[in-house]
Amino acid sequence: MYDTINLKSAVAALLLVPLAATAGELLVHGASWHGEKEYHTGEWKTTGIDWNYYARTGQFGYTYAKVMRPYNNTNTGLGYLFDSGWAIGAYRNSYYATSAYVSYTKDWQVLGPVRLGLSGILATGYSGQTGNAIQPAVALTASYQLTDGITLRVLGAPRVGDGAAVAHFFVSYRLQR
Repeated sequence: MYDTINLKSAVAALLLVPLAATAGELLVHGASWHGEKEYHTGEWKTTGIDWNYYARTGQFGYTYAKVMRPYNNTNTGLGYLFDSGWAIGAYRNSYYATSAYVSYTKDWQVLGPVRLGLSGILATGYSGQTGNAIQPAVALTASYQLTDGITLRVLGAPRVGDGAAVAHFFVSYRLQR
């Protein structure tokens, strides 16, 4: 236990060091919208006897169906967006797992307080769906600056593989230095 506490403290300290030296924004993750209502968990359930199989072979067979689960659309978490475009953070993902991420976003002002951009992301917490401990992703971003310190943000990613297209909504708060 002592080693675990020290490890957690060291990781927290390493994450906080750049925050103390760099201006940026606190990211508060909130919600997501998915192009589909539920996803396949990778499990199957027996739904009944397959009478066609019995008629052909004289042996009992069973029918199966995918076990489906609704996406988690409440993706709460915190992050930090550095003025350089790099971000780090963690959130509860759409598959009910905790994800940690690092990302880089390049965005451009298009009209007044509206900015559009592109993000490259490396995230954990998706190994049950992808088989990868770290999942890379590319997403489109849009933001609307409400005030000097508050910005509404949305990140959109297309459908990849068996996943669904997703829009993730969050707010950023400018931290003054």
